[in-house]
Order: sequence, then structure tokens, then C-alpha cells
Amino acid sequence: MKTQKLIAPVLLIALFFATSAIMAQPRTFNDQNPDKPQHFRNLDLNDEQQDKVDVFFTEMQKQINPIKADLDEKEAQLNKLMIADKPDNQAIVAKVKEIGDLKTKIQIARVENRMKVRSILDENQKTRFDAMEMNDGPRKGGKQGRGQRGTGFGPEGDGPKADGNGPYGAGRGPNSGNCIYR
Repeated sequence: MKTQKLIAPVLLIALFFATSAIMAQPRTFNDQNPDKPQHFRNLDLNDEQQDKVDVFFTEMQKQINPIKADLDEKEAQLNKLMIADKPDNQAIVAKVKEIGDLKTKIQIARVENRMKVRSILDENQKTRFDAMEMNDGPRKGGKQGRGQRGTGFGPEGDGPKADGNGPYGAGRGPNSGNCIYR
């Protein structure tokens, strides 16, 4: 009887430690954001270069975080305009232009950051960096998240003989970088 009473707490403690150990494992999907300093780790940066990359990243984040917050607000406003009983086309177009301007500001900040990083690299590192940029990052298997392609179901495709156009268009899906629905 005493043994059975001890088993439950011991199992709970063991389960706690097992989940803690699993959660403490390093994550392998950290390269999702190509702006993060870890994205550049395969360039074999020295300590001084890594410190500079960290500073560049922090400066960029300070610059784009308020823009991202404004972007989220503008997108919510756009959604509200679009679902109105009587949508105002001029207001919708104006909001889309505002959103486009904010996205352009973010992209410019990212490009400037990449150029800062490139400026501190030696020739070998620049070659690898440029190759990463041409391939849109060090991801294995090419670009990811490009939406529905291949066999699509819906108005544009119906199974194996589909032409690759899903309901969002060719290569455009809810997770693609060029999706108008973001």
C-alpha cells in the first residue's frame, strides 16, 4: 500500500524533469527570420563581427518595431473597411497604399541592415553571404512557404490534373510572402 502511494508522486516528479529536459533542448528552427543574428552563424563570424551584427540587429529592431505595430493597426483598419456593409473603395485603396508604404519602410531597413552586415565581412564570408542572399537564406530545399502549387482543389483546379493554381492563384497561398491576404 505504501509503495502504491509513493509511485504517483515519484512518477509526477520524473515526468516534470523529463519535460523540463525536453523543453531545454535547443530549437532547430531558429533561422526562420533571416534578419536575426543567428541567421548569419554559418558565415563563421569572429567575436568582433558577431558583436557588430548583434548591434546592427538591435538598431534595426528599434527602427522597425514601431512600423510593424503601425502596420498591424493599418491592416486591422483595412479589414474593418473591407467587411463594412457599404465598403468605401477610395478609403480601401488609400489604406492599401498606407500599408504598402509601411512595408516598403520595413524592407528598406532590412536591406540597409544586410548591407551593414556585408560591409564587415571578409571576401570569403561575402561570397557565402551573397550566395545566401541569392537563395533567399540558408534554408535547405529552396524557398519555403510559397503557398499552393501543384495539385489544387477549388475553382482553379480539381485534383491531379490541376494546373498549379490554387484558390489564391499560382504559388500564392496564405503563408506566402507575396500573398495579398497576409
